[in-house]
Amino acid sequence: MPALSREDVLECLTRGGSLRGADLSWADLSQMDLRGVDLSGAVLTGAKLAGVRLDEGNLSDVFAADASFRGASLAGVSGDRAFFQRADFSGANLARAKMRRAEFLLVNGRGAVFREGDFTGTRFIDSDLEGADLRSAVLEEANLRGVNLSGCDLSASRLVNADMRKTKTLGAAFEGADARGVLFYGKPPWDGKGLDRDWDEILPRSQED
Repeated sequence: MPALSREDVLECLTRGGSLRGADLSWADLSQMDLRGVDLSGAVLTGAKLAGVRLDEGNLSDVFAADASFRGASLAGVSGDRAFFQRADFSGANLARAKMRRAEFLLVNGRGAVFREGDFTGTRFIDSDLEGADLRSAVLEEANLRGVNLSGCDLSASRLVNADMRKTKTLGAAFEGADARGVLFYGKPPWDGKGLDRDWDEILPRSQED
């Protein structure tokens, strides 16, 4: 089945159709009002969703490589197990999003809002989140390895057992953050003591630093 165009999407929504599992590769959906729309399982490779309104929508299990969500409104969106690689979320609003066990790999999330979102077990490896709002976000067991968190506000966030090795935290705020069990190289930038467990009990001997 060929990928759907913007016109196909509009027609589908007008007649009450479903976009679950749809192939929206390279579709230009920028600035569209998709609030509450279910896109679970959709393929969004190269799709343009800049400025889209997808509040309370569903992005669970989507595959979105090289997609643009720049400046999009995704407040309260569901996105468990979603896969994003080299996607652009700069300036996007993901407040209260529920995106557990998702993948944000090499993502541009500069200035994005993740406030009060649930990102339990999510991987943000090597992503750029400079200046992002992560206040009260749940990042328990998240993998933030190599992430640029410079200038981020992580006040009151939950970072329990997160992997923060090789992260950049210059100017980041951690007031009231729960950082128990966090893996972090050097002196932690938050209040309290660092990891108090034996590294040999945590990391396999063959794993790289």
